[in-house]
Amino acid sequence: MSPSQNINAATIAPVVVNPEWIPVDLDPEEDLEEIQCGVVAEQAQIEEAVQARLAVACERIEKKQKVKEEEARKVEEGQKVEEAQMVEEAWKAEETLKAEEDKVVREKPQKRQLEVCLSTSLI
Repeated sequence: MSPSQNINAATIAPVVVNPEWIPVDLDPEEDLEEIQCGVVAEQAQIEEAVQARLAVACERIEKKQKVKEEEARKVEEGQKVEEAQMVEEAWKAEETLKAEEDKVVREKPQKRQLEVCLSTSLI
């Protein structure tokens, strides 16, 4: 048997409680007001915490949005640079082609004249 079960029932004395010693709430409305004030204060703290978390979340979202916008701007600038380079390369290629065509056009009469000269000198 355990020590708690070994106790003799005759040794246990009943406890008598004097009803005058028990505090009695005389004003339940006052207690209700206290509870309501406590609830309102707790709710205000919760709302403040929520607002603080919301502000932090908004800041994070704004930062992420700014980063995305900056990346998009950089990509767009890169595309513009590429387009400008392509236009410049195309312009250079066109200029080179025109220069070659002009050279061919100028050399053609000279070749023709040289051919005539050679053909007449061989006769």
